[in-house]
Amino acid sequence: MSNPRALRLNVQDNVLIAVEEFKVGSAPMGVTATERVPRGHKMAAAPIAKDEPIRKFGQIIGFAAADIAPGQWVHEHNCVLHDFQRDYRFGEDARPVDILPVEAQATFEGFRRVNGKTGTRNYLGILTSVNCSATVARLIAREAEKSGLLDAYPNVDGIIPLVHGTGCGMAAKGEGFEALKRTQWGYAGNPNMGGVIMVGLGCEVFQIGRMKEEYGIVENELFHSMTIQATGGTRKTVEAGLERIKAMLPILDKVKRETRPASELMLALQCGGSDGYSGITANPALGVAADILVKNGGTAILSETPEIYGAEHLLTARAASREIGDKLVGLIHWWEDYTARNGGEMNNNPLPRQQGGRPDDDSGEIARRGRQRRHDAAQRRLSLRRARHRKRLRLYGHARLRSRLGDGAGGGRRQRAVLHHRARLGLWLQADALDQTRHQQRDFSPHDRGHGHQLRRRARRRLDRGQGAGNL
Repeated sequence: MSNPRALRLNVQDNVLIAVEEFKVGSAPMGVTATERVPRGHKMAAAPIAKDEPIRKFGQIIGFAAADIAPGQWVHEHNCVLHDFQRDYRFGEDARPVDILPVEAQATFEGFRRVNGKTGTRNYLGILTSVNCSATVARLIAREAEKSGLLDAYPNVDGIIPLVHGTGCGMAAKGEGFEALKRTQWGYAGNPNMGGVIMVGLGCEVFQIGRMKEEYGIVENELFHSMTIQATGGTRKTVEAGLERIKAMLPILDKVKRETRPASELMLALQCGGSDGYSGITANPALGVAADILVKNGGTAILSETPEIYGAEHLLTARAASREIGDKLVGLIHWWEDYTARNGGEMNNNPLPRQQGGRPDDDSGEIARRGRQRRHDAAQRRLSLRRARHRKRLRLYGHARLRSRLGDGAGGGRRQRAVLHHRARLGLWLQADALDQTRHQQRDFSPHDRGHGHQLRRRARRRLDRGQGAGNL
């Protein structure tokens, strides 16, 4: 029997990673497998007594729930989470941020906004104040797409509804209300939004008028709001929304891409559905990409705080100051309290299909952060203003959903950005653009076809006209 490929990521590790499936009797790296170990999973490389730490990446990823013999599969049935003492070593590994001189920094083609921010897309967003107006928002976007309104406006990338499942039966103050308010305002102010229509029902707790008053928002040619009750029902509100879109599109289309410095980019990084390979493949690659962006003066947002639980000391060691390190530890303590209050566990709240590769994603998650020092840690869904830093937002850890919301609300642009070097070397950073995919999720679900369909149609039209696919 040929021995399958395996990895030991650190000399301190007491587990091996199965690059290929370990069959019973195979002996990867000289350790005989006594159980089948699926690809990407872990096998004990040495005896691990009950309650002893299990190490991967040279870090503790859990503790043995029972004695584990060499060759046994190590997974959730015998690997549990315990709290343990961490040495935070605040700032000991912090490195100076090596930012290139302005004249040597990369550039990209973006949409300059009147508030000084730059977007990489030019969307018209339809936001909702309450779950009751979600269907209307989707209908407005769908009818606009079906009518072909966008065909005459090549500089508008799409019309996207951003809906949610709350805003009605909720407290008029407190954590939930404040999170929703910050999220809505964050999306409305995201530089990828060239214009916004906000749709409400009228009788909800989360009142549009209250949000406008608190943020000093004045309706203008690129920001409109309306309620279903005041407009006269679903049909009339959809019709009114389409009329507003018709008035806004010519204004949005006047905005052209222009060359902007990479320092104006804010790249949001978060889990897209981790497995056993993420920490040794995609995450390190994204960490390198984030380092390149920071070196060019840009900003990276590091979200999904629960995913670093147990490995946060690796980040506090790179904190630019003790204060920032303490803020990060404070976010971890908030999550410990949150899970305790709600009867949950700090096991990253993975999607069901992710269970095959966890709970060791925490240390692999750190690899996505690159090697630059941490310059801030903030509450979830707060607008981030300071550039040239690596930041962490306290965002929900449910992959593909909640932290993605916070990334967008915090100002991040999760999409392909083209950085043009002075030597005309194209650096492509690929992520997935607010990702209004076709996944049907309960909160913040996209409409049926998603803006990706609109972008593909736009590309086909440009190719038909002989203009090339454009910067998609």
